[in-house]
Amino acid sequence: RRVSVVSRASQFLFRAEKPAKGGKAAKKTNVSLEVDPELLKNFVPVAFKAGMEDPPLKPKDQYPDWLWKLAEPEPTLAALVKAREEEPPVELSTEHMRRLFNLYQRKRIKDANALKG
Repeated sequence: RRVSVVSRASQFLFRAEKPAKGGKAAKKTNVSLEVDPELLKNFVPVAFKAGMEDPPLKPKDQYPDWLWKLAEPEPTLAALVKAREEEPPVELSTEHMRRLFNLYQRKRIKDANALKG
């Protein structure tokens, strides 16, 4: 059983381009979601091409280790600064140093914009 869902997000994601001036209006697209728990247990309900079957789920040990790390939250600016200020200081990886710099720059820009506004 499939349920047709049209939400603001799906309308934004699947919206056709705006027609030229005086052209026909864009068609709305309905997105269907699978709700049958038996099918969701065995298959991922995403067909990448029209007419193809949904890919089956594999056991967890058949997926690469890095896949499970994607769900872990990234460290915050406060956590990275605290790690640098500890005694003795924690050596941050290159990725964490880059993240610290990017988060610091983002905070600096937001603070400067808040003073202007």
